[in-house]
Amino acid sequence: MVRVGLIGAGRMGRTHYARLRGMEDVQIVGVADPQAERARELADPVGATAYGDYERLLARDDLDAVYVTTPVQRHADPAIAAARRGVALFLEKPVAWTLAEAGAIADAVDKAGVINAVGYQWRTRPAVERMRELLAEKPIALLRTHWYWTIPLVPDIRNKSTGGGQIFDQATHPMDLMRLFAGEVRTVQAAYTQNARKGEFDNWDGYSVTLTFESGAVGSVATTYALFQGVAEPPTLDVVAKELLLRLTPRQLEIRTPEGVEILQDAGEDVDSPFIQAVAQSDQSLIKASVRSSHNSLALTLAANHAAECGETVDFAEFVRRGQEGNEKVRPAVGRGSR
Repeated sequence: MVRVGLIGAGRMGRTHYARLRGMEDVQIVGVADPQAERARELADPVGATAYGDYERLLARDDLDAVYVTTPVQRHADPAIAAARRGVALFLEKPVAWTLAEAGAIADAVDKAGVINAVGYQWRTRPAVERMRELLAEKPIALLRTHWYWTIPLVPDIRNKSTGGGQIFDQATHPMDLMRLFAGEVRTVQAAYTQNARKGEFDNWDGYSVTLTFESGAVGSVATTYALFQGVAEPPTLDVVAKELLLRLTPRQLEIRTPEGVEILQDAGEDVDSPFIQAVAQSDQSLIKASVRSSHNSLALTLAANHAAECGETVDFAEFVRRGQEGNEKVRPAVGRGSR
């Protein structure tokens, strides 16, 4: 039996809670949230203890793992505290609000040697593993993703000052897969605008990012908050190699070759089962996205925001280095944008 605590009883905390309480090998023993009533709403039905602060939850001596699902600005302190207590850590994405915080969390989990995972659930899909097999030994020419959406429905992420923008919060999923398939990024260029929804909210409504990779591949990212809820255009990631087009959407993988088209139906995202299994077996190799491996996926979204702000090509390795030094500009909430 894996005994789990939840830090954060909001939207994502409830999402993981619903999955965990259905697992026979999991016992939710505590829920911590500054809003005591929210903590009790989750704790009482499963016989867990509700806490007003995470320190009291982490003080338990029967805790095997903890989920940190607070707003991203409050990830660092509970994540580091859990690692120092020797408790396995599941951390929602993005890893942190700044690269300095993300580095501190990664250092803490590495030093403690605890099982750790980040909520990049796209990596857990069988279709992604199939893409990796098909791309083995094949140089990638192009990666292209788009994500068309409306004004964020969740208050915490609606404004860029608290949510970091669409690249930081949402497009981080396909951009993380870009790194998985093509390797590390070399340069980042970006232009953002607020042109269609001026005055409606404090965020950009159009995002365009261009990437080069150390492997020689190039990539593009196009996202928007200008559309409407229910727009019939799923987020899509295209990966192009010689005579091969792979198109990933939330429900399927389309494989196009000179021989024809193959459709692999796949909506199988599951980050919770592998994490619980990894904790039970003390096996980090079962984890698809660790804190350390996710650090540069956060860095990529921050570099895009910074490129849009400064209007210059960002050297990614240099950007990461400055972020690790705690450079105050390496954070998601930038000022002017590109327009």
